[in-house]
Amino acid sequence: MTNIKSNKVWVFIQARYSSTRLPWKVLMKLSWKEILYHIVDRCLKWGFDKSNIFVLTSNEKSDDLIDNFCKKNNINCFRWSLNNVLERFYKCWKKNWFEYIFRLTWDNPLCNINISQLEYLKENNNKYLYINECWTIWTWVELIKFSELEEAYLNTTSIDEKEHVTLYTRKKNKSYEINNFKTSYRLTIDEKKDFELLNIIYEYFYRTWSLINIYDVIKYLDKNKNISIINKNIVQKKT
Repeated sequence: MTNIKSNKVWVFIQARYSSTRLPWKVLMKLSWKEILYHIVDRCLKWGFDKSNIFVLTSNEKSDDLIDNFCKKNNINCFRWSLNNVLERFYKCWKKNWFEYIFRLTWDNPLCNINISQLEYLKENNNKYLYINECWTIWTWVELIKFSELEEAYLNTTSIDEKEHVTLYTRKKNKSYEINNFKTSYRLTIDEKKDFELLNIIYEYFYRTWSLINIYDVIKYLDKNKNISIINKNIVQKKT
């Protein structure tokens, strides 16, 4: 596993407790551990130092539960506006200072960071400032240089661009996709059927000492069609 311990590269995990389709899902448990725990655990197994991992949540009362969870597990937690997520990211940077952010979301417990993302930035002299690791849209992560995030924060007046952190950057076409593998399997947690599928996957694969490999998951679903179809009829909401 590649070690990514660096004061220049941090991980921001965007999380909130409220949800219209599946309330409280961020702290629901897969294989006896909270979803948020698993995402932090994956970051640690990728080689990030725990001090460089932040959970970014809102200052709403309901998100006290996330804050308490982070305190209990010695995880950095930063709180700001519920709806202006871009400002939440920016204000966290102002308190800590770093160069790059890996952005993850709490409803994608099989999200996958690939060190090739950092290599692309170096090889292209930071030409590609937004990268989407797209095996399936539900294992993506984003890598963005802070200067690009700052530009978005200082210039946007759009409500959508304030809610969706990298939307301003993507509209400017400063993006680059690494499409190593594509699959149609739905590997996010948005509804009960999603949770049912991911729970089966975690029960089968999760071990405290190893990282769940997305290729192994896809092979497993290919062989077990009765499992892979559990959530196939869910229509993804538009953002």
